[in-house]
Amino acid sequence: MKTKDDEEYEDPLDAFLAEEPQALPPMSPDGGFMPQLPIQPEPIPDATPENMICLRGPCRHYVEMTSLFQAGNTKGTLEHLPRQINRFCRAIPGDAIPLTDEVVRICSEWDPLTPADMLARSRRRNSWLKKNPEFDKEEE
Repeated sequence: MKTKDDEEYEDPLDAFLAEEPQALPPMSPDGGFMPQLPIQPEPIPDATPENMICLRGPCRHYVEMTSLFQAGNTKGTLEHLPRQINRFCRAIPGDAIPLTDEVVRICSEWDPLTPADMLARSRRRNSWLKKNPEFDKEEE
């Protein structure tokens, strides 16, 4: 065994330090390292009527709520808060199934609203807003 006193001795640390460091992996939006997969999956398609059956009609079981997303806006640095879309399915009585980022392609419970259903809902909303104009601040 070679020791530090031998002429042919090579310090293992020298070999380690001679290596060039590898580049860090890309950063993900949350600040962590993005995992490097050999094959990247296809992105989830956008929730459009072409891609998501719940939006065709739309389905009477589909519920979509848009809420403000406060994270990342310390002391009001952003002029407009980001919006978060929450999607649910109420096809099972008493339960609301969160759809998260899923795009529903096929559903055995799809039940589209008729134009008369949507008109009646719109009339109820407009009637309520006329009686309560202080709440008529719906943003697109």
